Amino acid sequence: LRHPDRARPGVKRRALLLAVLIAAAGCASGRADSDANPVIPTVTATSSTTTTTSSTAASTTTTKPIEVECPEPLQGGSGQLEPADAGPYAIGRAEVTYVDASRRTEPPPGSGAPASAARTLPVVILFPATGAPGNAIVDDADPAPGRFPLVVYSHGVASSGRERHEALARWAAAGYVVLAPTFPLSSLPWSDIRDLRSQPADVGFVTDTFRSQVQDPTHPLYDHIRRDCLALAGHSMGGATTLAASFDP
Repeated sequence: LRHPDRARPGVKRRALLLAVLIAAAGCASGRADSDANPVIPTVTATSSTTTTTSSTAASTTTTKPIEVECPEPLQGGSGQLEPADAGPYAIGRAEVTYVDASRRTEPPPGSGAPASAARTLPVVILFPATGAPGNAIVDDADPAPGRFPLVVYSHGVASSGRERHEALARWAAAGYVVLAPTFPLSSLPWSDIRDLRSQPADVGFVTDTFRSQVQDPTHPLYDHIRRDCLALAGHSMGGATTLAASFDP
């Protein structure tokens, strides 16, 4: 089967021949305070996970949560991509849908794709889970103890956030929480590369919405996310999305 990008050499060049791009990793502790109360656009969100609350009284003794360190930047290709003290973990998975009501979905004329007054973004979440490490991904598993860095992964054209989980799961097993959104028009069945201009804002919206939601004590991943360590990654057209989300003002 021919990948759609291979049928469009210009697209492949614009995506800079990226296989996997880690575009940004911020580890400055000084940003934690500025992120404490982010301004989040009005959203609606649905989740396939079951959230429960507990009436058990909090313990009077506290233990500092385990924190997986941000990886050091690569130096001449000789550095380590994974924290030395991380994992391996079992792998959990959840799915949510975020709706950005502040932006429209505008397909090109003649594409057959429906226009929408909002941007609807299904998101797969992979995370370190309790249990024995292994290759199996367990839906709605309990998260492993600790706080973990966040990675937001952008898929290529004619793909989706539901694909490449065998690769993304390696990051979760190493101690990262991975968000994999599906973009409205560059995914199947539309595969519209012209929606690239809208996808960087999708990345920001998904990141900010997730970070806001996990501040709720009833969220399954509450107190499991490092707010001072974020990476953006992407494949093919998702690599171009990642570059734009990271560096294009």
